[in-house]
Amino acid sequence: MRRMALARRPDDPDSARIRALKLLERRPQSIGEMRRKLKERGFTVAAVHEAVERLKQAGLLDDERFARDFASMRAAMKPQGRRALVMKLMAHGVARELAAAAAEEALAGRDEAELAEEAARKWAKRLRGRELDDRVRKRLEGHLLRRGFGWNSVSKALRKLGAEDVEGND
Repeated sequence: MRRMALARRPDDPDSARIRALKLLERRPQSIGEMRRKLKERGFTVAAVHEAVERLKQAGLLDDERFARDFASMRAAMKPQGRRALVMKLMAHGVARELAAAAAEEALAGRDEAELAEEAARKWAKRLRGRELDDRVRKRLEGHLLRRGFGWNSVSKALRKLGAEDVEGND
Protein backbone atom coordinates (compact mmCIF):
# COMPACT_ATOMS: atom_id res chain seq x y z
CA MET A 1 0.00 0.00 0.00
CA ARG A 2 1.28 3.44 -0.94
CA ARG A 3 1.86 5.92 1.83
CA MET A 4 0.13 9.22 1.37
CA ALA A 5 2.18 12.36 1.96
CA LEU A 6 0.47 14.67 4.43
CA ALA A 7 0.39 18.42 3.96
CA ARG A 8 3.42 20.28 5.30
CA ARG A 9 1.39 23.47 5.65
CA PRO A 10 -2.17 22.25 6.29
CA ASP A 11 -3.68 25.74 6.60
CA ASP A 12 -2.15 27.16 3.40
CA PRO A 13 -4.68 27.38 0.53
CA ASP A 14 -1.88 27.71 -2.04
CA SER A 15 -0.35 24.41 -0.93
CA ALA A 16 -3.79 22.81 -1.16
CA ARG A 17 -4.29 24.27 -4.64
CA ILE A 18 -0.89 22.99 -5.81
CA ARG A 19 -1.71 19.52 -4.47
CA ALA A 20 -5.09 19.69 -6.22
CA LEU A 21 -3.40 20.59 -9.51
CA LYS A 22 -1.13 17.54 -9.16
CA LEU A 23 -4.22 15.38 -8.63
CA LEU A 24 -5.83 16.91 -11.72
CA GLU A 25 -2.73 16.07 -13.78
CA ARG A 26 -3.48 12.37 -13.25
CA ARG A 27 -7.16 12.48 -14.17
CA PRO A 28 -10.22 14.73 -13.97
CA GLN A 29 -11.78 14.94 -10.50
CA SER A 30 -15.18 15.90 -9.21
CA ILE A 31 -15.45 18.63 -6.59
CA GLY A 32 -16.46 16.16 -3.90
CA GLU A 33 -13.54 13.87 -4.74
CA MET A 34 -11.11 16.75 -4.64
CA ARG A 35 -12.37 17.94 -1.26
CA ARG A 36 -12.12 14.43 0.17
CA LYS A 37 -8.60 13.85 -1.17
CA LEU A 38 -7.29 17.18 0.09
CA LYS A 39 -8.79 16.58 3.54
CA GLU A 40 -7.24 13.10 3.59
CA ARG A 41 -3.88 14.73 2.98
CA GLY A 42 -4.33 16.84 6.09
CA PHE A 43 -5.42 20.21 4.73
CA THR A 44 -7.80 22.23 6.86
CA VAL A 45 -11.41 22.78 5.81
CA ALA A 46 -10.72 26.48 5.15
CA ALA A 47 -7.67 25.75 2.95
CA VAL A 48 -9.58 23.08 1.01
CA HIS A 49 -12.57 25.38 0.50
CA GLU A 50 -10.44 28.25 -0.80
CA ALA A 51 -8.37 26.01 -3.10
CA VAL A 52 -11.48 24.34 -4.55
CA GLU A 53 -13.20 27.70 -5.12
CA ARG A 54 -10.18 29.05 -7.01
CA LEU A 55 -10.05 25.92 -9.18
CA LYS A 56 -13.78 26.18 -9.88
CA GLN A 57 -13.40 29.83 -10.91
CA ALA A 58 -10.52 28.88 -13.20
CA GLY A 59 -12.74 26.22 -14.81
CA LEU A 60 -10.53 23.33 -13.70
CA LEU A 61 -13.17 21.79 -11.44
CA ASP A 62 -16.64 21.43 -12.91
CA ASP A 63 -18.95 18.65 -11.72
CA GLU A 64 -21.27 19.00 -14.70
CA ARG A 65 -18.45 18.55 -17.22
CA PHE A 66 -16.88 15.77 -15.12
CA ALA A 67 -20.19 13.87 -14.91
CA ARG A 68 -20.90 14.25 -18.63
CA ASP A 69 -17.40 13.14 -19.68
CA PHE A 70 -17.26 10.27 -17.18
CA ALA A 71 -20.71 8.95 -18.13
CA SER A 72 -20.08 9.10 -21.88
CA MET A 73 -16.68 7.43 -21.50
CA ARG A 74 -18.06 4.63 -19.30
CA ALA A 75 -21.08 4.11 -21.57
CA ALA A 76 -18.81 3.80 -24.59
CA MET A 77 -16.36 1.41 -22.87
CA LYS A 78 -18.81 -1.25 -21.75
CA PRO A 79 -22.56 -1.58 -21.76
CA GLN A 80 -24.15 -0.86 -18.40
CA GLY A 81 -27.46 0.32 -17.05
CA ARG A 82 -28.42 3.80 -15.95
CA ARG A 83 -28.51 2.72 -12.33
CA ALA A 84 -24.87 1.59 -12.35
CA LEU A 85 -23.73 4.74 -14.10
CA VAL A 86 -25.53 6.96 -11.59
CA MET A 87 -24.08 5.01 -8.66
CA LYS A 88 -20.54 5.26 -10.05
CA LEU A 89 -20.88 9.00 -10.49
CA MET A 90 -22.25 9.38 -6.98
CA ALA A 91 -19.29 7.38 -5.68
CA HIS A 92 -17.10 10.05 -7.26
CA GLY A 93 -18.92 12.72 -5.28
CA VAL A 94 -21.37 13.96 -7.93
CA ALA A 95 -24.86 14.95 -6.77
CA ARG A 96 -27.63 12.45 -7.59
CA GLU A 97 -29.57 14.82 -9.88
CA LEU A 98 -26.47 15.74 -11.86
CA ALA A 99 -25.42 12.07 -12.06
CA ALA A 100 -28.87 11.04 -13.29
CA ALA A 101 -28.87 13.77 -15.96
CA ALA A 102 -25.37 12.80 -17.16
CA ALA A 103 -26.30 9.10 -17.31
CA GLU A 104 -29.48 9.91 -19.21
CA GLU A 105 -27.52 12.01 -21.71
CA ALA A 106 -24.81 9.35 -22.16
CA LEU A 107 -27.38 6.61 -22.76
CA ALA A 108 -29.81 8.73 -24.78
CA GLY A 109 -31.32 6.90 -27.72
CA ARG A 110 -30.10 3.52 -26.44
CA ASP A 111 -32.60 1.01 -25.18
CA GLU A 112 -31.57 -0.52 -21.87
CA ALA A 113 -32.77 -3.96 -22.97
CA GLU A 114 -30.48 -3.77 -26.01
CA LEU A 115 -27.57 -2.70 -23.80
CA ALA A 116 -28.27 -5.63 -21.47
CA GLU A 117 -28.37 -7.96 -24.46
CA GLU A 118 -25.04 -6.59 -25.69
CA ALA A 119 -23.50 -7.11 -22.24
CA ALA A 120 -24.97 -10.63 -22.09
CA ARG A 121 -23.48 -11.52 -25.47
CA LYS A 122 -20.04 -10.30 -24.40
CA TRP A 123 -20.27 -12.30 -21.19
CA ALA A 124 -21.59 -15.38 -23.00
CA LYS A 125 -18.57 -15.43 -25.36
CA ARG A 126 -16.62 -16.86 -22.44
CA LEU A 127 -18.79 -19.99 -22.59
CA ARG A 128 -17.04 -21.15 -25.78
CA GLY A 129 -19.93 -23.19 -27.09
CA ARG A 130 -21.10 -24.56 -23.77
CA GLU A 131 -24.81 -24.75 -23.10
CA LEU A 132 -26.66 -21.94 -21.35
CA ASP A 133 -27.91 -24.12 -18.47
CA ASP A 134 -29.68 -22.92 -15.31
CA ARG A 135 -26.47 -22.40 -13.34
CA VAL A 136 -24.87 -20.35 -16.10
CA ARG A 137 -28.09 -18.36 -16.65
CA LYS A 138 -28.13 -17.50 -12.93
CA ARG A 139 -24.55 -16.28 -13.07
CA LEU A 140 -25.27 -14.22 -16.17
CA GLU A 141 -28.38 -12.78 -14.52
CA GLY A 142 -26.30 -11.70 -11.50
CA HIS A 143 -23.69 -10.17 -13.79
CA LEU A 144 -26.28 -8.07 -15.61
CA LEU A 145 -28.00 -6.97 -12.41
CA ARG A 146 -24.64 -5.89 -10.95
CA ARG A 147 -24.07 -3.91 -14.14
CA GLY A 148 -27.08 -1.80 -13.21
CA PHE A 149 -29.66 -3.18 -15.62
CA GLY A 150 -33.26 -3.39 -14.45
CA TRP A 151 -34.97 -6.74 -14.09
CA ASN A 152 -37.13 -6.24 -17.20
CA SER A 153 -34.07 -5.57 -19.35
CA VAL A 154 -32.22 -8.54 -17.87
CA SER A 155 -35.10 -10.94 -18.45
CA LYS A 156 -35.52 -9.74 -22.08
CA ALA A 157 -31.80 -10.23 -22.71
CA LEU A 158 -31.84 -13.70 -21.15
CA ARG A 159 -34.90 -14.73 -23.17
CA LYS A 160 -33.36 -13.51 -26.39
CA LEU A 161 -30.01 -15.15 -25.64
CA GLY A 162 -31.78 -18.37 -24.63
CA ALA A 163 -33.82 -18.39 -27.84
CA GLU A 164 -30.65 -17.95 -29.92
CA ASP A 165 -28.97 -20.74 -27.93
CA VAL A 166 -31.87 -23.08 -28.69
CA GLU A 167 -31.89 -22.08 -32.37
CA GLY A 168 -28.10 -22.56 -32.57
CA ASN A 169 -28.33 -26.12 -31.18
CA ASP A 170 -30.80 -27.37 -33.84
